[in-house]
Amino acid sequence: MKDRTILITGGTGYLGSNVLGSLLKEEYTVVLLKRRNSSLNRIAEYTRSIKIYNIEDIAYDEVLKHNEINTVIHMATSYGRKGETLSDITNANIDFPTGLLNASLKTGVKCFINTDTSLPAEVNHYAFTKRVFKAYLESKKNEIDIINVVPEYFYGPGDDNWKLVTMIIQKLMQRVPVIEFTDGLQERDFIYIQDVVNAYRVILQNSNKLKGFHEFSVSSGKIISIRTMAQLCKEICKNEITQLAFGAIPTRSNDVLYSSGDNTPLQKLGWYPQTDLESGISYIKDSYKIFNQSLNL
Repeated sequence: MKDRTILITGGTGYLGSNVLGSLLKEEYTVVLLKRRNSSLNRIAEYTRSIKIYNIEDIAYDEVLKHNEINTVIHMATSYGRKGETLSDITNANIDFPTGLLNASLKTGVKCFINTDTSLPAEVNHYAFTKRVFKAYLESKKNEIDIINVVPEYFYGPGDDNWKLVTMIIQKLMQRVPVIEFTDGLQERDFIYIQDVVNAYRVILQNSNKLKGFHEFSVSSGKIISIRTMAQLCKEICKNEITQLAFGAIPTRSNDVLYSSGDNTPLQKLGWYPQTDLESGISYIKDSYKIFNQSLNL
């Protein structure tokens, strides 16, 4: 059915692969648009259940029209943490989604769901480019229904090693002597990956009623400092060896000291966060132990 056919981008990444799995469980027909060099490791179990196109090999409007796409969920992004140039980041965060949105307008896509960032535009080029694309999205609100999803700091088992929560837990489980931090006083809203996935599910279920432009913050509603979060990780990992060296690294001049979102609009759709931070950290710790046991470490 046309209204059950969804095109997603970013499906090979951490967030996207989890959303992809959820969509298939909900029996949506999923079309994945990806870069030619993107690894399929995260979605190996799903590749036979979806259609996959490389963005370098086909026109966006051709994919949308051929598959009668009703909804686009855009999750692809470039954080600029893997040696990307400014041009690479701009292409990934502005040029690519702009082209996809224009193709969506051309082919009659009903709803475009974008994944944004809660970071202020001045923090880095990633955040700036995301803000530029959001402005373009809003300019098209009379031509297509647009939903802008703004996750706070999401985390969970299987996340990339450079992500803060994952990095801390892995080092604690390895019993390294020291983990160096800034003063750790930055405050964040940590939201578990499954809660984020459920937010997309609820938004999608309500998308027919959301006309024009709507924005939803995906947040736990609980603010905690990075210092307190790291100490909690140490406690849950039962690590009495590793020193948490707060203040060993200078705080960046453009660092965000406080980040939170209002999840009230999302709660009105029937979504509520289900996993508290203590449970989420425990799930990551347990997944790390299981992974090491499978390697006989």
